Amino acid sequence: MADMADRYNKKRHIDDVETVPVTVRLPQECAKTVLDHINSIYVGTIIRIYDRDYGVEGQLATAHWVTEKGLFVTLHDESKSNFVNLTYQTWVVDHRCVKPGSMLLHFRQGSNDIKDDLRTKTISEVKLRNSRILMNHTVMDFPTEADRQTYQCHLFRLTCNCGYSKKVKKYTCSASNIQNGGKMYYGCADKYNDSEEACNFFVWQHEIEHGELVKCQCGILCKRINISSKGFLPVFKFICINQRNKYHHGCKFVQDA
Repeated sequence: MADMADRYNKKRHIDDVETVPVTVRLPQECAKTVLDHINSIYVGTIIRIYDRDYGVEGQLATAHWVTEKGLFVTLHDESKSNFVNLTYQTWVVDHRCVKPGSMLLHFRQGSNDIKDDLRTKTISEVKLRNSRILMNHTVMDFPTEADRQTYQCHLFRLTCNCGYSKKVKKYTCSASNIQNGGKMYYGCADKYNDSEEACNFFVWQHEIEHGELVKCQCGILCKRINISSKGFLPVFKFICINQRNKYHHGCKFVQDA
């Protein structure tokens, strides 16, 4: 009898479309870093779902639960709740409303944000992760290409090459520098701190503060340089911010400025 009852209950759960068994919850250790969990969706996650039916900006939705029908969400624009299936969809996330203890509802295949968050990573892994996080956050806030051209690049998300998303620091060349005395540039915040984590990031202030956002093939910012010979009228080009970096080679992107 007990065996028959178990089989009946199991069938009833399937027929009633009970929630998929969820045992993973966001640990307290990830309370501050959950904003960087770009491959996961928790209870309370805001998702931007890209689908032709939603237009170029996609559709914003807040995740509540998951069943065999898919994620149960509130669609912001339509002010209603419905099921969505993200299996073949492009999506980005915002976890500002997610708290420790929230259940994990969905994740990209092959990813484990919680596990990755708690393990030690190589510098290459950190750089790759930060690049993807930056792209997620940018697309979440500026969903279309037109949107991403509306804000200026004045230090917007400008970081060095260490891979730890450190804000760059502004430096001034010393007066003893005959060619560039008093000239300002941006470099790694740990450039002169004897830190093993310091990198050789360098860009002149005037090259990056050009009032426009242009991204290279690496997916990062371009700098605006003058390629004309000395004494001739300036000819400006946008190139990868790392294109002339001796130790951190950028891409060969070039565009008229």
